[in-house]
Amino acid sequence: MYADSTRNEAICQVLESESPSLIADLTAYFRRRLKDWQSAEDAVSETMMILWRKRESVRQDSELRLFAYGIARNVLKNQQRTERRLVRLNDAVTQNLREEPPRSDPRADDLRDALLSLNERDREIVMLVAWDGLSGEEAGAVLGMTANAIRVRYHRARTKLKKYLSTRDK
Repeated sequence: MYADSTRNEAICQVLESESPSLIADLTAYFRRRLKDWQSAEDAVSETMMILWRKRESVRQDSELRLFAYGIARNVLKNQQRTERRLVRLNDAVTQNLREEPPRSDPRADDLRDALLSLNERDREIVMLVAWDGLSGEEAGAVLGMTANAIRVRYHRARTKLKKYLSTRDK
């Protein structure tokens, strides 16, 4: 136990004394690989935080810098994966925005108003069952209700919707 405590203190001292030069080196590492200063600073911060949490994994003081670069490499890979995902998401959103929006069905406003006339729980039940295709059991699991309660509330909500929509048609 004493040896572990002494070892931990020694690593902390080395980490504290090496931090300024290590931070400068890691900043340069990330600046050469990332597109902007802010991303590089974030990556350095994340690397140092992980290094601090995993400081006991360093077997020798001389390994600290190499261990930090290994962490930096993993942080860089994670940031690059995140960037690729964001690019794909941006492309998908841009493509959706370019597509012509569907023409509005005049009955859609009536349906929206009818749904809004229901209380929040019944509206959620109708949407889960009718729109999302969930069974009574599945909707019950989502909402924390029994399947029987879902069926009863769904039936009542549909009756209210029919009544609401029939008064709009007149």
